[in-house]
Amino acid sequence: MRFEQLYPKRTPEEEQKRADERAPEDAKFSEQWKHPQEITTPLGEKIDLYDMRPEHEKTPVPTLLVSGFTGTAELWKKNMRELYTLGRRTLVVDGSHGVDYDPNETNLDKRAMDPEYRKVAAMSAALDGAHVEKADAVAHSKGCIDLVLAAYAYPERFRNIVLIEPAGMNPNESLVQVIWRNQLKDVPSMNKAHEAYKRGDPGYQWDIHPEDSVILDLSKEITQHPIQVVKELYSIANVRVIDLLRKVKEKGIGIVIVQSPEDEMFRAEVMTGEVSKNEAGEVLAGENGKVLMEKQGSLASQKLSPDEDITKVVDGFYSVKGHHTRFYDQPKEYTQLIDGALTALAAKKGEF
Repeated sequence: MRFEQLYPKRTPEEEQKRADERAPEDAKFSEQWKHPQEITTPLGEKIDLYDMRPEHEKTPVPTLLVSGFTGTAELWKKNMRELYTLGRRTLVVDGSHGVDYDPNETNLDKRAMDPEYRKVAAMSAALDGAHVEKADAVAHSKGCIDLVLAAYAYPERFRNIVLIEPAGMNPNESLVQVIWRNQLKDVPSMNKAHEAYKRGDPGYQWDIHPEDSVILDLSKEITQHPIQVVKELYSIANVRVIDLLRKVKEKGIGIVIVQSPEDEMFRAEVMTGEVSKNEAGEVLAGENGKVLMEKQGSLASQKLSPDEDITKVVDGFYSVKGHHTRFYDQPKEYTQLIDGALTALAAKKGEF
């Protein structure tokens, strides 16, 4: 099914009418954003929590957002604004490298290293600070490793999870290979898209709210925390989560993956069957929703049989067009997709 069938394109007049209708909600969001809540972690660390609550919530289960490599709360602002107008309460802490933790109080899978412990501790602090017992969660890139580890360790705190361009699912590779692919493929891919946006090329009219940043400079996050940056890069190259996904699903947590075949950072060459991975914005599914894995695919390399139905590992797999971070560049379209995925997962459990 094409994305446009789920969310029909609007004319400029319809877009303006929609913008006018949502203006009051945008204003409320902007005001709330100015006043994050300062919470204290179990070890006494102070950290800002953005708890964006719309007036009319479509579900009592809020959505926790988990940032990828060097990701900040500001990076999520565009998507949180869209989720807010769709009636979803969202939570994110402003800690790109997580928070301190007590190893004696945290028991993660053996694959977890210091970066994962720090990010899981930040997730727990966010949920505790917002007095939330159970949440849905959305993670991007490196954050997907952290979220899967958290969901496996604390399944009682998560209902459904969405993994966007997930790290940790490629074949084993060295740290040098990860850095090489990022600098020689992923970064040029993003720069090319940004240049296309500036030129106004078709397909690059990003739907970002005027008050939100189009492109954020995250170099400060890298230069101020060089040791953590190296540790996180090492984790990306070494932590594998495919078998953990099976265990997370066995614990009753719904799982959806959103991936672009154009992503140069984490390749998505894993699908076959009655699906197209080259057309923009299509939701990929085979007969009766089955999507099979190619033998040489990255998931298959993690002991997933080539004829195993992916629905035994995840509940849904969506293919979208764009580079690794386009999720942040097209917040309206992507957020509608995320909202729809979370709604479908909840409905599958009879909870929506």
